[in-house]
Parts: sequence; structure tokens; C-alpha cells
Amino acid sequence: MANGHKGAVLRQIQRIFSLGTVSGMSETQLLERFVAFKDKAAFEAIIARHGPMVWGVCRRVLTDPHTAEDAFQATFLVLLKKAGSLRDPGRLSPWLYGVALRVATRARSEDARRSTREQDVAKEEAVEPVVLDDLGCVRAVIDEELNRLPERYRWPMVLCHLEGKSYEEAAHQLCRTEGMVRGRLARGRERLRTGLTRRVLAPSAALITAALSGESATAAVPASLVTATIAVARIVTLGGAMTTTATLGPILKLAEGVLTTMLFSKLKLTGTLTAIGTVIVTTLPIAFAYDEKPKSHVDKPTQNTKLQAPSDRTVELVPKTNTVTQPIDVRVLHQQTGEPLTDVTLEVWINDQSKIEGKTDRAGHYSFELPQANPNSLWIKAKTDGFVPASMAWGLRQPGVFPVPKALKFMLEPGTSIGGTVQDSEGRPIEGATVFLLVPSKADKTQQQTSVWDYPVKTDDQGRWQCNLLPSELDDIWIRIQHPDYISDTRYGSTPKPTMVQLRDQTGVMVLKKGLPVTGQVFGYDGQPIAGANVAQGANRPGGHEPEVKTDAKGRFKFDQVAPGDLVLTVQAAGRAPDLKTVKVIPKMSPLEFRLEPGHVVRGRVVDPEGKPIAGVWIVAEEWRGHRSLSLETKSQADGSFQVFDAPADTILFQFVKAPAFRNLMNQPLAASEVGHVVKMIRPVTIRGSVVDSESGKPIEAFTLISGDDPKGKSTRWERNRPLRFRDGHYEVSLDWPYPVQGLLVEADGYLPAISHGFSIMGSNQVYDFKLTRGKVPTRAALAGVVRLPDGSPAADAEVGLATNSHGIYVRNGSFSPPPNQFPTVRTGIDGRFAFPPQTEAATILVLDDRGFAQVTEEQLLATDSLTLTPWGQVEGTLRIGNKAGAFEEVSLSPKAQSQSDDQRISYHYNVATDDSGHFLLTRVIPGAASISRTIKLSANSYGVGPWYPILIEANQTVQATIGGQGRPVAGRVISLAGTKTPFASMANRNTLLLQAPLIPMPEGLTREQRIEWYNAWIVTEEAEAYRAYQKQRSILHYPVKVEPDGTFRIEDVEPGTYELLLRFDLSHLRLTVMVPKIPSGRSDIPIELGEVKLIPWESGE
Repeated sequence: MANGHKGAVLRQIQRIFSLGTVSGMSETQLLERFVAFKDKAAFEAIIARHGPMVWGVCRRVLTDPHTAEDAFQATFLVLLKKAGSLRDPGRLSPWLYGVALRVATRARSEDARRSTREQDVAKEEAVEPVVLDDLGCVRAVIDEELNRLPERYRWPMVLCHLEGKSYEEAAHQLCRTEGMVRGRLARGRERLRTGLTRRVLAPSAALITAALSGESATAAVPASLVTATIAVARIVTLGGAMTTTATLGPILKLAEGVLTTMLFSKLKLTGTLTAIGTVIVTTLPIAFAYDEKPKSHVDKPTQNTKLQAPSDRTVELVPKTNTVTQPIDVRVLHQQTGEPLTDVTLEVWINDQSKIEGKTDRAGHYSFELPQANPNSLWIKAKTDGFVPASMAWGLRQPGVFPVPKALKFMLEPGTSIGGTVQDSEGRPIEGATVFLLVPSKADKTQQQTSVWDYPVKTDDQGRWQCNLLPSELDDIWIRIQHPDYISDTRYGSTPKPTMVQLRDQTGVMVLKKGLPVTGQVFGYDGQPIAGANVAQGANRPGGHEPEVKTDAKGRFKFDQVAPGDLVLTVQAAGRAPDLKTVKVIPKMSPLEFRLEPGHVVRGRVVDPEGKPIAGVWIVAEEWRGHRSLSLETKSQADGSFQVFDAPADTILFQFVKAPAFRNLMNQPLAASEVGHVVKMIRPVTIRGSVVDSESGKPIEAFTLISGDDPKGKSTRWERNRPLRFRDGHYEVSLDWPYPVQGLLVEADGYLPAISHGFSIMGSNQVYDFKLTRGKVPTRAALAGVVRLPDGSPAADAEVGLATNSHGIYVRNGSFSPPPNQFPTVRTGIDGRFAFPPQTEAATILVLDDRGFAQVTEEQLLATDSLTLTPWGQVEGTLRIGNKAGAFEEVSLSPKAQSQSDDQRISYHYNVATDDSGHFLLTRVIPGAASISRTIKLSANSYGVGPWYPILIEANQTVQATIGGQGRPVAGRVISLAGTKTPFASMANRNTLLLQAPLIPMPEGLTREQRIEWYNAWIVTEEAEAYRAYQKQRSILHYPVKVEPDGTFRIEDVEPGTYELLLRFDLSHLRLTVMVPKIPSGRSDIPIELGEVKLIPWESGE
């Protein structure tokens, strides 16, 4: 007995250490731990995370605090019963919200039935909507309407508004992008407002936001209630004694009642009631007792119909607008053995809204039905433990024609590993960093591809991380890192990543740096602090991962780790106009202060070319004060009208979207006013037609269509990263690519390609038929070779890219810039060899590696199959701005080693941030002539560079460079035309100060022959040589001009000379001569003051 007891204790200790702590566990990990081991700590962690939200629901629905406590405990008892059957544990929050609302509503109904005071129900009468200003009145019914929303809207609202999660956290938990979460939140609030209005409530948008963001996320659960809930769970889990019935009776009854209704929901959803006839349910006692061992998983045949759904979640099915559907059969097989894979999860998204989910049966099959009501998109993902997740996607563009095959096959590959280490600047390991991984998608998404998108893994106490879901053949992967105690990546690639070899052998190191704190406070114009205001970093937020925080009860906010340099902060709050500031982040900076005025309303109406209203147009703030950081959007109503609440007083550039019926309308300037704007949208030009065999006239079964610029151009650029696939000899496309004239290229197996004439995007709809001729597309010679190091030895694992007219390459800081999937890349083998398949276009080969670079044309490669790497150079230096160090600024370098031909597009760019002393270091620089300059941020989407300073870089050498610190400032203030308000910040990239153009001193009155004779004699003189030198100097000494929103500007370090100040805006412009005299000391801090410079209108034809 003693030995047995000792063994049990040892097993218990071993189990505790193997499980680890619950701190930092995801929803999925907590549930899996609880289901498998009945772990008390996991259950307590779930209550701690979601208890405030559940308690908030119970309190709002139930007035009796004791009944609310019963409902709270019953909700978590339902979780005890259903935890093992949750199909998507990562979305536990919305599921618990729905259960809590069901339990509380049932408890309220039972209380009403027990009441001895019966009340008559008044007859419903039609009444006018009443605008509610009482937050409590809205909360009284808001849960009922919120629960009626489709889950794609309900889930983000529960996470963000009831649990207080950020957009980024919600996006991660829902496996969606941050932009999708923002959009669904806005649409969810609009639907909620509509539902409340139907119930004779008409709350404002600000009131809805306040009601949603109220007490739920912060509602403190009484400690005694948490303890009681855990105790009840313990009793029930162990098969509690009958003596507890009196105490637990109301709680168990509530839980049993909700479980009964959930069972009925499942039966209705799966159609089981029809199959089994009448089902009589008298009582469903809860069988909460568990075995001591985890349950084994037994494969069972799965009925894969589109009506099948788990009992604990709602699956929104595609509405049938047409009785004709196409069955799609999906089969999932093991890539290596060909054996069917059982229990693989299939996610099917139609139109990015309706989701169908199921698992494969023993034969690896899963079937669903695709409606023939012309859905716009279809996305299918297959995932299971131990295998690389995969996906396929289609854009369904033709009514009545299905480009999706009726039978699809996934060949899942067993996952392989990559990994590495995250350290700080001192080489210490960083624990708890989240490493996000993304495998770039292929151009043709209809083919199976790896579906690893923003996949998170955590570092351990040694800073190590590992992911086991990657394919064995992996050319590239994107990485970004986040940690609350360090500067986190806002974009993929912000932190330099290891090589693929280092990722495979898990020896690569990525370094995170410490940042600086930024604090502040948000007030109203009345001086009162504003709680719950959203403070967001970033000048260009869409698609990024910039941090954002909420202000506390005293309006305070804090960012702990911010990168030094320029920082854009945008503040928004319900009922208030937003504010935006650009600040310089420096050590020990003072707290910031924002004062928000009352919000304004942008009103308008959207109409078509005939003046008829357009409903359902998304109106989204695109740019404000030169930055893309404002989160405002709405949707037009049935009469085309729209209102954007909580807007600023000044102009916003909006985007209007109603695809595919209308072309996107970009950068529409609108401002708040009592008089509504009228916005006209135009329909896209549609090209449709047939694609047939030129001899037989029979339709081509399958073909690919690619758009490009004007086919009559010298070198047409076909957008092969955006192919469209069609079937049965018919196609229909809209011209939505921003070329004024576009062509279409059709390709099909066994046929020569065919090219259309050019179509104007401003023209009318057209029919264009293609007749394809049988034949084989001529290809060029296969490109292969060997890459060698300077000592002649082979360069193993070097990355080789191939650039053509259709696939350009952008090189940033000496590396291939994402997305590399848009051009062919391979890696050399251990012998340094590489090979590309035959191409249809002339190509340039580019090799980029830590050990050096090489660039050769196709002709050079065919002449000799050997490429030798040239070692990189380095540029080190200091940036000066006046008499100060250019701290936390950006430096750009442009090498002259650009592509040798217009047909092979290769462009190089280097940029680096300076430190607090203005010092910078550029590595992996291509040897040869180059120019270096300071970079000035003019707006969210534009930068200015200049003046350029020439330098010469040598291989294996470090070149020293000093930028700025000479000349003197030039300052002034721009005055708009009378009666106009010029958006200076949004058009700053069109303004410059450059040396005045010299004139060739040709005598007047000469004939054409005399002018030629004079010029040929003059061009070899010393005067002409001086002219050429001046022109070269003019190309160097040009300065970008940043005009602030108030019209002021200051141009630093302008060297002596005669300049022209050119300011160009939509309605007005300015050309002004500026003289900068020589300075004996070489520099001065005293600016040349131009004072107020007034814009003049453009003349006709300018």
C-alpha cells in the first residue's frame, strides 16, 4: 500500500510538471487541458478570463442578484458538460456569451412564472421611434438584439466590446485580419442599431458604442461567487451527493433546461427530428462525472452534409436564392502514402461571410453544396494535427458557370520543423515572445497551397521557438515578433530574419530592442478626462499591427515600448471628433495631451450616373491630415443617404466601395456640413466574350485570362500574379486595374496565347471573342548555372531570383523584398547549382546572399554557366540637421546598379534609421557608384529625398559619409486662394526647392541650320562644360518641401545658390525665386524668411 501510495504521488507530481502552468495559455490550450485532465487550474483560468463578461450579461438581464448568481454558476456548468464537444475552442468567448444569455433569459422567465402578480399584456401598437439617451435603457434590450446577429458580426462585438479585447487580439482569436474585424464591428453596430430601431428604440451610434463598451469587460465578479462556482463544479464533476440537491437544485435546473434547448437546436439543424419522428424529452439529468483517464478518440463515420453542425455553435448556411446547387466533393489524402485521412477539419467560406465546417469520414471525404446564385468567392482550408494546413480559393465571376471542379483533392504533407531563438541586444534570451509566421501565397490560389497565415508560436525560457507545420520544400517564410517589453514588429520583415538554412537547423537568432515609454492624457474641451478613448499608433494602419490602447477612468494612456523617432498618434472616442499628432519619441519626453471637441457628422448621398440612389455602399475613411490612421466607416441606406458620426471638422479623403456593381471611388474629399454631399459612382467597364478553337469553333474547356497595360506599348506588363481562370469557353471581367488602357491575354494548354486590343477604363462595355490556334508556346533556353564564392568554391543555399518584364524584383537593403512569390526564386544546392524552367521572356538572374551578390543577363549566363559572388560593401556615417544631430531620422541610398534593360525590372533601395546621435550603418550594399540622402516623411503615403550626395562603395570596404549640416534654413508660410482650403499635408510630395535651370546662351534670330551649327561649336567649349556641371549639380541639390497643415514650411541645410520654389496643388500653385547667399563659415542657423507666399490659380492648359 505504501509503495502504491508513493507511486500515485510521483505520478501526480510528474503530471503537474508535464502540464505546466496555465499562465499565458490560449483558449484552445485551456480547454484541451481541462477536457483531458479535469484540471482545476484550467477551469479557474477560464472563469477568471470570461467571468466578468458572463457576470455582466447575468446582471443586465436579471434584477434579482441571487438569481443572477444562479445563472452565472449554471453557465459554467453547461461549459462543464459541453467542453469536450466544442469544435472551435478558440472562439470560447462568443459561445459563453450565448449560453449566459440563454441561461439568464430562462431564469427571468421562470421568475416571471412564479410571480403571484400576473400582469396583462398590452396590445402592440405602432409608435414612433423614441431616441434614448439613457444608457441603461439601451442595455436592457441590447443583449437580445446582439444575440440575434449572425455570428460573423456577433463574435467580434463580444470580443471587442464585451471583453475589451483590442482589434488585433480579436483578429488573432478569430483567425481573421484586423481590417476584417474592424469592418464587421462597424457592420454589426449598424445591424444592431437597425434591430433596436425596429423595437421602437433609436439610439445614436455613440450611445450604442458606449452601451457595448460599458461594464461587461470590467464587471468584477464577487470572489465568493467565483469560489462557489468552483465548488459546485467540483461537486458535480465528482458526481455530487444527493444532500446537495436543495442547494444546487435551481442551478442544475437552469443548466438542464438550457442543455435541452441546445439539443433541440442540434436536432433541428441536422434534420434529425424528421428522421426519427417524435422525440419526447422529459428531463435531461446532467452526467458530469468523468473517468480518471482522458477519453480515447475513436474514428467514427461522419455524415458530411451541409446541414450537419455541432450542437454548441451556430453555422450560418448559404441562403438558397436558387434551388440549383452544385455538390462539391472534397477528398483529403496523405501526400506520401496516398491513404485517406480521417477527421480532417474542412473550413468552407463563401463570400467571406457564410461558413460551413465539417470533418472528413473514414474514406477521407467531405461534401457540401455550392449555391448557383453566383457567389463572389470560395475558400476551402484543410487542417489536422501533424500535417501542413492547405487551402484553395476561387473567384466565381460568371453567372451559371462553375469554375470550381466538382471533385477536389487535398494532398496533405506531414509537417516539418523550423525554429530559432529570440534575444535582446545584449544576447539574453527573451521568454514569452510571440513569433508570427506567414508562408506567402502562390499567384494561382486555385491550386493547393500552404495555409500558414499569421500563425503564432511562443518562445520558451531559453528564447527558443519551433513550428512543426511547415512543408519540406519551403523557399521563403515571413516572420514578425511581438513582446510587451520590447519594440514589436508592426510589419512582416521589420526584424531581420535568419537564412532558411538557419531556420531549418534552428540556429538563427532574431534580436528585439528596447523602446521608450510614451504617456499622455485625453480630455474633452470642457477639461474633463475621457475614459475609453482609443489611442492608436501608426501613420498607415491598414494591414499593419501597430499597437493601440484605451484610456483609463482618468483619461490616461501609456505605451511602454515605442521606437525612437517620429510617431503618429490618432485618438478617437464616442461622440467626439478625433485628433492626430505627430511627435518625436525621445528619452524622458513629457506626457502628451489631447483635447477632443464634440464630434461632427459627414452627410451625403450616393447615386449612380442616372442620379438614382445606391444602397449598401461602404464609405470608409481613407486618409486624414496626410495619414491613413482614422477608423471611420458607414454604409449607405436604401435612399443612398449616409452619415459618418464622430468625424473631425476638416476634410477627410473617403473611399466608396460597392463591388462589383460599381468601380471603387478613391480619395473623395468630404467634410462635415449641414448640407449633404452628393457622390456619384460609375459602373466598371465589363468585357465579356467567348474563347474558342479557331478551326472547330468549339469552346475551350479551360483557360487563363491575364490583364495588363496597353498592348500597343513597347513592353506590355502582364499581371501574372492576378490570373483569372474560366471554363466552357466564356469569360467576363471588369477593368479594375489602374491602367487607363488595358489589354487581355488568354492562355490555354495546347494553344498559342492570344492578345486583345486595348480597352479604355472610361469606355463602354464590350464583347470581345478570342479564337485560339493550336500550337506550342515557344520558350527560350533553360537557365541553369552554378554560383561560386570569390575563392571559387560553390555557394550552397544561395537565393537566386529571376526577373522578367512580367515578374519584376524589388531589392530592399540587399535582400529580396516580399512578396517573393511574384517572381521565380530557387536556392542553390550543396554544389552551388541552380536551374529555372524555360521562360517565354528575356530574363536577368540575381543572386543575393550574406556572402555577396551577382547579377547577370540571360545572354551572359548562357555564355558561361558560372556566377561569382561579389562581396558587399558598407556605408557608415552621420546625419546632421543644422547644428544638431539628425536623431531617429531615416537615410536612403540609391545604387546605380539598376536593371540593364527595360524588359527585366530590378530596382534597388536602401534605407536605415539613425540612432540618438544621428549615426547610421548600411550593410549589404552593392559596390559601385551610389547616392545617399536624408529621407523626409511628407505624409502617410509619401516620402521625399534630397539633396543627393554621390559616394563610391567598394567591396569589403566601409565608406564614411556625412549628410547635411551645411547651408542654412529657408522658411515661410503658404496662403491658400481666397475662399478655398488647400489640403497641404496630403499633397506635399509635389513641392520642391531646386536650383534654377540655366539657359543655353544661343543667339536669337538664327535659322534652323544656323542654330545647329552654333550648338555643335558651343558644345565643346569650356562654357558648355560648366553648363553640364551645373546641370549635374542641379540634379543633386533639390530639396523636398513638407508643408504642414497650417501652411508653414521649413527647409533645412540649403546650400548657396539661386533656387526655384515650386509648390503645386490641385487648384493653385506657386513659382518663386529664392536666393541663398554664400556663408563664410559654411553654415548658419538663421533662416531666410520668405514670409507669407500666396498661391495663384492655375492658368488654363497648365
